Amino acid sequence: MAENKQDNIIDVDDLLLFWRALIRNWYLFILLPGLSGGIAYLYTHRLTDVYQIKSQILLKSAETYDYQGQIFQNLGYYETYQDITNQKRVIASYDLIERTLQKLDFDVSYFIVGRIKTTEVYGSMPFKVEVTRLDGSMYGQRFEIKILNENEYKLSYKVEDNIIEQVGIFNERITSPNYYFTITKTTPVTGEGLNQLKQINYEFQVNSIGSLVRKYMGGLGVSNLEYTSILNISVEDVIPERGKVFLDSLAQEYIDYSLQSEFDINENTLNFIDRQLGDIRVILDRIEGDLELYKSKKSILDLNREEDEYFKRLIEYDSQKRQMQLRLKSLNALEEYLLNSDNAKLLPPSLYILEDEFLKTSLNELYNLQMERNGLLFNSTESNFGIGQLDKEIGQLKNNILTYVGNTRTAIKKQIVDINEEIVDYEGLIRQVPQSEREILNIQRKLEVNEQLYKFLLEKRANTVIAKAGIVSQTKVIERARSFGVIRPNKSKITYSFIGGGLLLAALIAFLRSVLFRKIESVRELTKESKIPVLGGVPFSEKISLQKVTDLSPKSGISESFRAIRTNLQYLGKNVEKKGTGKVILVTSINPSEGKTFCSSTLALILARASKKVLLIDFDLHKPRMHKAFGIENNAGVSTFLIGKNNWEEILTPSEQENLYLITSGPIPPNASELVLKEETTQLIEAAKTQYDYVIIDTPPLGLISDGMALLELSDIGTFVMNTKFANKSGVKYLENIIDKTNLQSHALVLNGIKTKRWRYYYGKYGYRYGYGYGYGYGYGYGYGYGYGYGYGSSYGEKG
Repeated sequence: MAENKQDNIIDVDDLLLFWRALIRNWYLFILLPGLSGGIAYLYTHRLTDVYQIKSQILLKSAETYDYQGQIFQNLGYYETYQDITNQKRVIASYDLIERTLQKLDFDVSYFIVGRIKTTEVYGSMPFKVEVTRLDGSMYGQRFEIKILNENEYKLSYKVEDNIIEQVGIFNERITSPNYYFTITKTTPVTGEGLNQLKQINYEFQVNSIGSLVRKYMGGLGVSNLEYTSILNISVEDVIPERGKVFLDSLAQEYIDYSLQSEFDINENTLNFIDRQLGDIRVILDRIEGDLELYKSKKSILDLNREEDEYFKRLIEYDSQKRQMQLRLKSLNALEEYLLNSDNAKLLPPSLYILEDEFLKTSLNELYNLQMERNGLLFNSTESNFGIGQLDKEIGQLKNNILTYVGNTRTAIKKQIVDINEEIVDYEGLIRQVPQSEREILNIQRKLEVNEQLYKFLLEKRANTVIAKAGIVSQTKVIERARSFGVIRPNKSKITYSFIGGGLLLAALIAFLRSVLFRKIESVRELTKESKIPVLGGVPFSEKISLQKVTDLSPKSGISESFRAIRTNLQYLGKNVEKKGTGKVILVTSINPSEGKTFCSSTLALILARASKKVLLIDFDLHKPRMHKAFGIENNAGVSTFLIGKNNWEEILTPSEQENLYLITSGPIPPNASELVLKEETTQLIEAAKTQYDYVIIDTPPLGLISDGMALLELSDIGTFVMNTKFANKSGVKYLENIIDKTNLQSHALVLNGIKTKRWRYYYGKYGYRYGYGYGYGYGYGYGYGYGYGYGYGSSYGEKG
């Protein structure tokens, strides 16, 4: 059987312990969750709801004709749209959010103060605050506004421990050393509406741009819809309408940002071409003037066919030479950019004149690297490792381009030398023409070369203007901002968590009470917890009677329980070696109110009814009660015997029960504990042992007074009464320690006040409802400092 018990995962005693803890603490499992639920309601009511607002942006739209595609795509501009990571960083960047907030009126927050919570509002206030100047220490400071009448208001705020108040007039500036405010009414209010506004307490605070940016950066989320160039943008705000305004404004600011780069590049290109056209116009005007002047002076009208052919070929070579020189100028501008600009600057506009595929490809790659670097700078600094790596790549690419530019410049210069040789040859042929005609050819050649260059630049300018006209947003808002409801706090979850916490707290308290303060309530539990033999248990009776002990019915449940104790006591007494003398049984307890006097009196009665000659001695000289239990006087007794005032025969009192004799405590002496230690105590007990079968001694509680410890040395059997109201493990251990310190031959426990349904059913069935009193109705107020500190919280007003 023992093996089967050990094999069980859950012991029956464990289940009983759990069930008893649940039954004893049932009110905790109702009260604490209910209280927690009420606290959760108040807590969640004060919490501010946070809403989520979402919008969607399409990064590159195909809704418009791409006029500028041929110009910009070679610089890699559109490829940046495909770099979703960079665009997400741009949207969530500090600078972009700052520019957005600077265009909105979020700098002042408004609140309505309620009885329980303060609510932030937006766009529905009867007044508006305009901030002209504010001291930096006043940002975030709450200002209270109370409307006094149609024209006046009271402004108050707290500085340290002082309340500062001012009365202001609507639409007029109110000033102090810390601020300049102008508070204007948004709607005219009179009559009943004014009376209602007077009852409302308003507040406002001025927010710094930095705090606003950090607030919205913390609540902003940007994600990419998988396999698309669509970005989902979300923001959190306590006011959904304000969140919508912010998100729509942020989307528009991002679209403007994406267009600005195109406009800047286009504008720079036009400026460069216009400067070149202006220079060429001046040259053309001067050449045309020289030609007309020369013709008028020399009276020359035309040239022959051969001379005209020489002239055309010379013009062609001069035009090629000018184009080469223009390319050299573009290369020089590119070289200056690569050498002197930082890594964030866009490419120079003169690059559009170059017709070199390698340079276009290399510059496209360089532009992509620059855009990637700029994207990283939105969320990091120059010291970032990734930016350092990009700087190395950009530097290497610039070196390669510079090398290529140098080689290209050398090749162009060689081509210019070859063209110059051809020009020299044709100029030699033209020299054979008469001087006057040769001068005309030279002037006409210069004129046509510059005209061709002018046409070339005009064509480039026209293309650039067309590209500018075609600059439209490639980024589209495909879903405007809208609220998706409250995302936090989850009030239901918080409420359930509080209720769950209340249940856990109730379970924890019940567990601690069952472990740390668990009472022993049955003989089975006491036997399990203690190595001290258990004589038996005495049932608890709800009807406590003040009858004398001798009136106890032999057929009552109480009598039956003590008969069982008597039987076990007889077996226990066999271990005591006696030679013709009676057995001395000491009955005590750790604390008052455990029923030791009742148990000692009833045990003596039951032994006497079994034809045993019994003497019951009341050695509780501090708070005696035994004479009350038997209804006799207490004029003489143990105390008078110990001081020599009475002899043995004078203090002996027969009871109403045959074979039962009593010695009361006698008058309470001032030195009770010292009297117990006298030699007369031993003489009294030794004399009693020779004349009686059992000598039962009732003593004070061991946990309060040391008299019982001295009397244990004179006893054969120590009987310790424990009441279910106080019995626990620490008490059992305390008694075990006492037994280990004494030479007591036999010892046992009696558990008093057992509440069991089985006992109640048995005795209820047979009608024996006899009560018994634990102390017979008066207080037990020991005033001595002999407590042993084993956790027995005693009450000194025991009733039994």
